[in-house]
Amino acid sequence: MFRAVSREDGWPPFLPIVGVGHVIEVYADFSGQGQGYTQFPDGNRYRIALDDLRNEATCQRLALILTNPNALDPAKTSGRVTREVFDRFAALGLSFEGKGHAPETVARFLIRCLFTKFAGDVDLIPKGSFSDLLKPLRGQPSHAAPMLRSLWQTMDTGGFSTVLTTDLQRFNGGLFKDADALALDRLQLSLLIEAASRDWREVEPAIFGTPLKRALCLKDRHKLGAHHTPLAHAERLVAPALMEPLRADWANVQASALTFARDDKMEEARDTVRAFRRQLCDIRVLDPACGSPTLRCPTCNHFSRSLTACWQHR
Repeated sequence: MFRAVSREDGWPPFLPIVGVGHVIEVYADFSGQGQGYTQFPDGNRYRIALDDLRNEATCQRLALILTNPNALDPAKTSGRVTREVFDRFAALGLSFEGKGHAPETVARFLIRCLFTKFAGDVDLIPKGSFSDLLKPLRGQPSHAAPMLRSLWQTMDTGGFSTVLTTDLQRFNGGLFKDADALALDRLQLSLLIEAASRDWREVEPAIFGTPLKRALCLKDRHKLGAHHTPLAHAERLVAPALMEPLRADWANVQASALTFARDDKMEEARDTVRAFRRQLCDIRVLDPACGSPTLRCPTCNHFSRSLTACWQHR
């Protein structure tokens, strides 16, 4: 059907797939290229069962898809929510620095707060637990630091959290190895609660790098290696080196599967798609943090910074 779409009209932002009387699956691509349809709004909510139509928010989302699809562009919502969150954290950082805290100390505290809030919104810790922890402390800001310190200590080791009264997984990477928390006053606690009250699934990932970069002077950033790469710059590398080759491979797989299906060879068509899925699961991408591009090895199709460094051929 979409092969007949005219260039003047462009590719539609939404691709709903309807199983009549059963389910609606919604995929979206706001780029207008028709090459990157993904589950909308996320992997948990893209599939809409008939019973879900009793939910008013779900019905409103479907109505907008039909009447004003561009209003659902996550880039617009993401930008607004990110600005709101960043404004609170920027004010919080300036407040801490005004009280004499070192920029490095402030940055580390903000990053721990940022990650903890985000972890709650993506169910790495109980949903909403960061906000629920802070809200009862209004009027008692002195209790915030010891409670945050206890929470982060448990996140660093894993185990039972006496603050959240639940078991937590261990968060590796060293972010919570230093679990120290800055003392907050009423205003600072209020700013942190306001930031935590937003839905962080709409926050751009760049917010994790921006506060750290702004909180540290140039000398400290160089010493810590705290340099943030904007999403647009990262996409210049990732899109041509990773996404475009994979999408070209997927287009070939789709064509092969369609050919098998037309010849009533449905099992061969399924095997073709399953083989591509296994290939995706086996792909390893080396982090090009040193600045060199990723390349795909012509022998094994794995990606690396150089063909001689392909992990399959060392």
